[in-house]
Amino acid sequence: MSAIGQLNCLTLEDTDAGDQLMIDCGWSLAEADNGFGKVANGGAFPDFGGINPDRLCVVLTHGHDDHVRGVIKMAQLWPNRAITVMGSTFTMRRLDWLFGKERLRVCWRLLDWDQSARLPVFGNFQLRPLAVHHSIPGACGVEVRWYGRDQSKRIIHLGDYAPGGWSELYRFCKEPDYLLVDATGADKQGSTPHQSKAYSALQKLVRDADGRVERRLIVCGFSTTVERWHKIIEFAHKQGKRIAIVGSSMREMVKISASMFDPKKARVALLGNCHLADVVLATGSQAEPGSALERAVAADSGSKSLELHAGDNVAVSASCIPARRRAVGEMLEQVVWSIEPGCLILDERGWSGRGREALAGAERMVISPSGHATLADIERTLSLIRPKCVIPISAHRGNRVIVADAAKRLGYQGRLVKDGEIIEL
Repeated sequence: MSAIGQLNCLTLEDTDAGDQLMIDCGWSLAEADNGFGKVANGGAFPDFGGINPDRLCVVLTHGHDDHVRGVIKMAQLWPNRAITVMGSTFTMRRLDWLFGKERLRVCWRLLDWDQSARLPVFGNFQLRPLAVHHSIPGACGVEVRWYGRDQSKRIIHLGDYAPGGWSELYRFCKEPDYLLVDATGADKQGSTPHQSKAYSALQKLVRDADGRVERRLIVCGFSTTVERWHKIIEFAHKQGKRIAIVGSSMREMVKISASMFDPKKARVALLGNCHLADVVLATGSQAEPGSALERAVAADSGSKSLELHAGDNVAVSASCIPARRRAVGEMLEQVVWSIEPGCLILDERGWSGRGREALAGAERMVISPSGHATLADIERTLSLIRPKCVIPISAHRGNRVIVADAAKRLGYQGRLVKDGEIIEL
């Protein structure tokens, strides 16, 4: 239940039957162990000490690393156990890609609930996926109904969400016993803009890009923001721009998501050589070791798939994860020196106040709307759902306190839960 960019993992245990329902199983992008996970491969994974793999079902709300990558560690520990994993079509495709990347084979039951005609049932838990808006396709919340011997409980876990899809929330989510709500954006004012707000700015940037006169546009972000990448590919196709993708994860995410969008929009030749392109899509918005943009500015990276030239414009279409702030600041400082007189373009909301002095002159525009609800959006959610108890999750303590106080102000019970804490419902 940790903050954005850190591991997200919550387990409900039926103490009568012994079944365990795990909602999300993430991996931390933090630079050091946060005290609640095991450090491995440069990140922190959940501690599986209390988990019984023979009575376990894992529900994945969406495909971001801080929600799914811990499943890889689980697969390394228990490849032959009878574990069930559920998620949307895109989430399960990304999980399959991660298994292939790590060369893992499991004997698990993998369920794509977009293709299932019946509501999933696991022991005494009955599940209903709830479509929500986020910065990645296939994001969902989950309604959990638990039926015990002499009582029942109804729990709504909204996952990471932004405004939209209110009708489904109103139809299926009214008056649960517990609402677990994403508090990541609770410290933001106003309402979170829709993802489409970024498209007009990105379209203008694509239109002005021209690699032949040393004015390439390099857009970097999370590889999983595939709708945005398909939109940029569409804009490039309409305006006759040459486009390339640098970074194996981004190429694979665009490939496996192609069937989810209109094939005509993505029917454009992708160059293998980014030096000939007008527009380049690249990984590295969080300065991840080995990513395209990080290697482009590293002095000792050896061969580079992406080289920055004077006059390039670099647009970072992603918010900075707090755990990576220092590394990102240092990387972008080098980017600024490499592309002068080109421009560094940052999102006006996600990067406000987070840049170093070297980034003070960066242009700011809406190129990466948040995938998280603001306090006003959360209050509207509470008014629609009317839960008996609100438990803020997926944020630092300060944001959780803001949401708990808002819940009490609206007449609901607000409960704060620490990372690693066990509570009885």
